[in-house]
Amino acid sequence: MAATIADKDKVTKEIRDEVMDETRKLVERKCGVGGKKVVSIAHDVLMVNMADYVDVDDYGVVTPKSFRDLSRKKTKLIKKIRERRVIKSTPEGDQIMESTLDFELYNFMEAAKFLSDLAGWKAAEKHEVTHRHEEALEELDD
Repeated sequence: MAATIADKDKVTKEIRDEVMDETRKLVERKCGVGGKKVVSIAHDVLMVNMADYVDVDDYGVVTPKSFRDLSRKKTKLIKKIRERRVIKSTPEGDQIMESTLDFELYNFMEAAKFLSDLAGWKAAEKHEVTHRHEEALEELDD
């Protein structure tokens, strides 16, 4: 029987939770109790989803959700909100307000790198080693 999307999502969540639990344990050993809070915050950044903050209708119109609808935990994951409003006049004498919203969440890739560095899961670094063996070469020439 084929796995459903819900089953796959459940497995993905279980794997993610297992990895986060192991990361938490590693960081707590290295950083003490404060490490648990650090990992928790980074985990929240990893799980952030723009769909929790905006609605997009069938025509592609993006509308931000009210802060009243967001938990305090979610509002802490917002890096920047900036709105620019310009009032323009039409040739008919009407006034139109044009509004642009710049909305940015914290970067989940930075959080993932931070957690992996804390856990000691750094990517292999390339090192070049050069050494001259002049004496050995002279012996070969003889």
